[in-house]
Amino acid sequence: MASRSPSPPASQSSSKPPPRDSHGDGAVRYTVVIESTNEPDHPGWYYAHIPALDLTTHGEGIEGAAQAARELVGAWVAELKANGKPVPRKNRAFISHWHVVLLH
Repeated sequence: MASRSPSPPASQSSSKPPPRDSHGDGAVRYTVVIESTNEPDHPGWYYAHIPALDLTTHGEGIEGAAQAARELVGAWVAELKANGKPVPRKNRAFISHWHVVLLH
């Protein structure tokens, strides 16, 4: 499950509206991490991870995974709104690659 940052102290909180994208239309941007599945039975398939929503999907090719992610996010946000739940806003994301030595 995604970890969340603690709320700022009351002295630092504000009544500003949630961040909006550069278009000012209320859309929220989410980081999507796309990586190959490395599944021998499904060559050319990719995972799409949306960390802020703790969601993962997959699709054939990078575009297929990206489209699956767009559809999943849309459905998930609609479900949250339909149930009166808040829609998570983008958290700061940090992506890194690690070199790991595998011992035999």
